[in-house]
Amino acid sequence: MASWSGWTEESLRDALAGSDVQMAGPPKAGATKRRRNSEAQEQRQLFMMLAHAERLDQRYRWVFHPANGEKRDKVTAKILQGLGVKRGVSDVIILYPVGGYHGMVLEMKAGNNKPTPDQAAFLADMAERGYYTHVAYSAVDAFSAIRAYLEG
Repeated sequence: MASWSGWTEESLRDALAGSDVQMAGPPKAGATKRRRNSEAQEQRQLFMMLAHAERLDQRYRWVFHPANGEKRDKVTAKILQGLGVKRGVSDVIILYPVGGYHGMVLEMKAGNNKPTPDQAAFLADMAERGYYTHVAYSAVDAFSAIRAYLEG
Protein backbone atom coordinates (compact mmCIF):
# COMPACT_ATOMS: atom_id res chain seq x y z
CA MET A 1 0.00 0.00 0.00
CA ALA A 2 1.54 3.31 -1.06
CA SER A 3 1.65 6.11 1.46
CA TRP A 4 0.61 9.53 0.25
CA SER A 5 1.98 12.13 2.60
CA GLY A 6 3.39 14.59 0.07
CA TRP A 7 0.24 16.39 -1.06
CA THR A 8 0.62 20.02 -2.03
CA GLU A 9 -1.82 22.77 -2.86
CA GLU A 10 -0.77 22.31 -6.51
CA SER A 11 -1.64 18.58 -6.47
CA LEU A 12 -5.00 19.36 -4.89
CA ARG A 13 -5.69 21.99 -7.55
CA ASP A 14 -4.76 19.38 -10.18
CA ALA A 15 -7.30 17.00 -8.62
CA LEU A 16 -9.98 19.65 -9.04
CA ALA A 17 -9.02 20.63 -12.60
CA GLY A 18 -11.91 20.45 -15.01
CA SER A 19 -14.56 20.45 -12.30
CA ASP A 20 -16.98 23.22 -11.40
CA VAL A 21 -15.60 23.18 -7.84
CA GLN A 22 -12.70 25.48 -7.12
CA MET A 23 -10.44 25.70 -4.11
CA ALA A 24 -11.11 28.72 -1.96
CA GLY A 25 -8.21 31.12 -2.08
CA PRO A 26 -7.31 34.73 -1.51
CA PRO A 27 -9.41 37.37 -3.27
CA LYS A 28 -8.32 38.22 -6.80
CA ALA A 29 -6.68 41.60 -7.40
CA GLY A 30 -9.33 44.30 -7.54
CA ALA A 31 -11.98 42.10 -5.95
CA THR A 32 -13.96 43.93 -3.30
CA LYS A 33 -15.68 40.93 -1.74
CA ARG A 34 -14.59 37.32 -1.40
CA ARG A 35 -17.31 34.81 -2.13
CA ARG A 36 -17.44 32.25 0.66
CA ASN A 37 -17.93 28.61 -0.21
CA SER A 38 -20.93 26.89 1.30
CA GLU A 39 -20.61 23.77 3.41
CA ALA A 40 -21.84 21.68 0.47
CA GLN A 41 -19.24 23.22 -1.87
CA GLU A 42 -16.46 22.55 0.65
CA GLN A 43 -17.63 18.97 1.07
CA ARG A 44 -17.74 18.39 -2.70
CA GLN A 45 -14.24 19.81 -2.91
CA LEU A 46 -13.11 17.49 -0.10
CA PHE A 47 -14.43 14.40 -1.90
CA MET A 48 -12.66 15.42 -5.09
CA MET A 49 -9.42 15.65 -3.11
CA LEU A 50 -10.14 12.25 -1.55
CA ALA A 51 -10.74 10.72 -5.00
CA HIS A 52 -7.31 11.99 -6.03
CA ALA A 53 -5.73 10.62 -2.83
CA GLU A 54 -7.44 7.25 -3.30
CA ARG A 55 -5.55 6.68 -6.54
CA LEU A 56 -2.34 6.81 -4.50
CA ASP A 57 -3.46 5.20 -1.25
CA GLN A 58 -6.35 2.75 -0.85
CA ARG A 59 -6.96 3.76 2.77
CA TYR A 60 -8.97 6.68 1.37
CA ARG A 61 -11.37 4.27 -0.38
CA TRP A 62 -13.85 3.94 2.49
CA VAL A 63 -14.20 7.60 3.46
CA PHE A 64 -17.88 8.35 2.84
CA HIS A 65 -20.78 10.69 3.42
CA PRO A 66 -24.00 9.24 4.88
CA ALA A 67 -27.29 10.46 3.37
CA ASN A 68 -27.87 12.92 6.21
CA GLY A 69 -28.04 16.69 6.03
CA GLU A 70 -29.57 19.21 3.65
CA LYS A 71 -33.05 20.62 3.96
CA ARG A 72 -35.80 18.42 2.58
CA ASP A 73 -39.54 18.60 2.19
CA LYS A 74 -41.59 16.87 4.90
CA VAL A 75 -42.53 13.84 2.79
CA THR A 76 -38.92 13.14 1.77
CA ALA A 77 -37.77 13.69 5.37
CA LYS A 78 -40.29 11.09 6.63
CA ILE A 79 -39.23 8.59 3.95
CA LEU A 80 -35.56 9.03 4.86
CA GLN A 81 -36.34 8.72 8.58
CA GLY A 82 -38.02 5.42 7.79
CA LEU A 83 -34.86 4.34 5.98
CA GLY A 84 -32.74 5.08 9.06
CA VAL A 85 -31.44 8.62 8.58
CA LYS A 86 -30.62 10.09 12.00
CA ARG A 87 -30.28 13.71 13.13
CA GLY A 88 -26.82 14.84 14.13
CA VAL A 89 -24.81 12.14 12.32
CA SER A 90 -21.58 13.68 11.02
CA ASP A 91 -20.98 14.55 7.38
CA VAL A 92 -17.94 12.33 6.82
CA ILE A 93 -17.32 8.89 8.27
CA ILE A 94 -14.27 6.62 8.12
CA LEU A 95 -14.68 3.04 9.33
CA TYR A 96 -10.96 2.31 9.30
CA PRO A 97 -9.28 1.71 12.67
CA VAL A 98 -6.00 3.55 13.23
CA GLY A 99 -3.84 4.12 16.29
CA GLY A 100 -6.30 2.83 18.87
CA TYR A 101 -9.33 4.59 17.35
CA HIS A 102 -12.20 2.59 15.84
CA GLY A 103 -12.62 5.13 13.05
CA MET A 104 -13.14 8.85 12.44
CA VAL A 105 -16.19 11.10 12.21
CA LEU A 106 -15.87 14.59 10.77
CA GLU A 107 -18.41 17.40 10.77
CA MET A 108 -18.16 20.02 8.01
CA LYS A 109 -19.09 23.62 8.81
CA ALA A 110 -18.89 26.82 6.81
CA GLY A 111 -18.17 30.34 8.02
CA ASN A 112 -18.80 30.86 11.72
CA ASN A 113 -21.32 28.03 11.99
CA LYS A 114 -21.02 25.67 14.93
CA PRO A 115 -22.28 22.09 15.26
CA THR A 116 -25.95 21.86 16.21
CA PRO A 117 -26.78 20.35 19.61
CA ASP A 118 -27.58 17.01 17.88
CA GLN A 119 -24.27 17.12 15.96
CA ALA A 120 -22.31 18.02 19.11
CA ALA A 121 -23.97 15.13 20.97
CA PHE A 122 -23.08 12.71 18.16
CA LEU A 123 -19.44 13.88 18.12
CA ALA A 124 -19.19 13.58 21.92
CA ASP A 125 -20.77 10.13 21.91
CA MET A 126 -18.45 8.89 19.16
CA ALA A 127 -15.38 10.29 20.96
CA GLU A 128 -16.49 8.54 24.15
CA ARG A 129 -16.81 5.28 22.20
CA GLY A 130 -13.30 5.42 20.73
CA TYR A 131 -13.70 7.35 17.48
CA TYR A 132 -11.49 10.25 16.45
CA THR A 133 -13.65 13.35 15.90
CA HIS A 134 -13.01 16.63 14.11
CA VAL A 135 -14.97 19.71 13.02
CA ALA A 136 -13.59 21.18 9.78
CA TYR A 137 -14.26 24.63 8.33
CA SER A 138 -12.82 24.01 4.86
CA ALA A 139 -12.07 21.19 2.47
CA VAL A 140 -8.33 21.60 3.03
CA ASP A 141 -8.81 21.49 6.83
CA ALA A 142 -10.93 18.34 6.49
CA PHE A 143 -8.49 16.67 4.12
CA SER A 144 -5.56 17.49 6.42
CA ALA A 145 -7.38 16.00 9.42
CA ILE A 146 -8.31 12.83 7.49
CA ARG A 147 -4.76 12.44 6.19
CA ALA A 148 -3.30 12.90 9.68
CA TYR A 149 -5.76 10.34 11.05
CA LEU A 150 -5.09 7.72 8.36
CA GLU A 151 -1.33 8.10 8.68
CA GLY A 152 -1.60 7.56 12.44
